[in-house]
Amino acid sequence: MGRMSYVMATAELYERELIVPATTSNTNLRRRLCQAVTQQLQPGEVPIRLAVTGRVRIPGSNQEGHHCEIGLLRSLDSNHRSASIFRLDRRPVENAQQFNAVLLVPTGVGAEIGGHAGDAMPVAALLASVCDTLITHPNVVNASDVIEMPANSLYVEGSVIARLLLGQVGLQRVRNNRLLVVLGPHDDELFVHAAINSINAARTSYGLFQPQVLRLEQGP
Repeated sequence: MGRMSYVMATAELYERELIVPATTSNTNLRRRLCQAVTQQLQPGEVPIRLAVTGRVRIPGSNQEGHHCEIGLLRSLDSNHRSASIFRLDRRPVENAQQFNAVLLVPTGVGAEIGGHAGDAMPVAALLASVCDTLITHPNVVNASDVIEMPANSLYVEGSVIARLLLGQVGLQRVRNNRLLVVLGPHDDELFVHAAINSINAARTSYGLFQPQVLRLEQGP
């Protein structure tokens, strides 16, 4: 299968499609996925994102498998080896001063609610009413061009939630966010200009703090 990559100063980011054997057991599912994915990687590749997109038949066998899209990092910096999405860091302390909840709606693999229709918004509002902070992701509170989030919610990208639950990162409220916009290459410059114009419109009308637009070049 082909791949599209972006080359940076010391690292290369790209995606690949993999098939991992299906399992009927939920015991150590993270470890099972880690082993199945790692066996198919090249030396130096670090998995930083994983999405299971469907069930398929494994070629040459009667066994079913999971079709996965995996984001990979290949870096000259050995410190990036610890960036694996599968790494589990158990938190040594517990803070029970607040009751925080995480709401996930993994649309795309048989889920009945969530996604662009916004039908998970009532669930998010209900959970937010009984906790101090609700942490959720785009599939839950998006309704096409409308986003309706409870005031006590944190809206983060899916892999950030995964890393939060694995103990790799923490979240902290801030007064505002700096937004780095990264634009991939496109054959038609019209789409690139439209994206930049949208960013400038948000800066002017919304007060978005956006210090830089980074345009990536397509790798070999």
